[in-house]
Amino acid sequence: MNEVEKLAVEVVATGLGWPEGPTVLPDGRIVIVESYRSQLTAIDRDGSARQFAYVAGAPNACVLGSDDLLYVCQNGGTTGPWRAADMTTPSIQRVAEGGKPEILLSEVAGIRLNGPNDLVFAADGRLIFSDPGTYNPGNPDPSYIFAVNPDGSAYLALGFDKPTFPNGVAIEADGSIIWGESYTGRVKRQRPDGSVEDLGRLPGPNPIPDGL
Repeated sequence: MNEVEKLAVEVVATGLGWPEGPTVLPDGRIVIVESYRSQLTAIDRDGSARQFAYVAGAPNACVLGSDDLLYVCQNGGTTGPWRAADMTTPSIQRVAEGGKPEILLSEVAGIRLNGPNDLVFAADGRLIFSDPGTYNPGNPDPSYIFAVNPDGSAYLALGFDKPTFPNGVAIEADGSIIWGESYTGRVKRQRPDGSVEDLGRLPGPNPIPDGL
């Protein structure tokens, strides 16, 4: 038995609408996105859940910033065949508890965002996020990983010339970017020098990496 198999699994909340992308607040609450409810939801230690902020569309993930605001991957309002009643611009949003979301950016280097999916802050303050577009293996969208500098400027960190669907992203201590590819079943890493390493394919006949 490995260490993961030894972990006890506890259900902390039920009845959620496509929950994803959790982050933990300093007070111990967990904030998740609920794509089907177009909102961020805070889960207290007792398991009670309440709206943290309404952001429209279909949020995919959130992360706490050093300014105590939550940064949100907003795909615009799609989850599979489902469409939000309140569609909005695909973007990176920024929002406070009970507040209205602000669009941080909806375009990078002339590329309009199509479906931001996951995001993470690096130790140097950069915000790294994936934009795989809409999940459709039969007709895949262009896929990207972008970075936002602390001064607000942004750049294309990675573009993909083959269907990949970069999904979950993570950052290592040296600034390396790691991502999972839902279309290929693989996990890869970009080193600070720009070189890319293939870390392997997940087990199983049809693995679909999601979050990291």
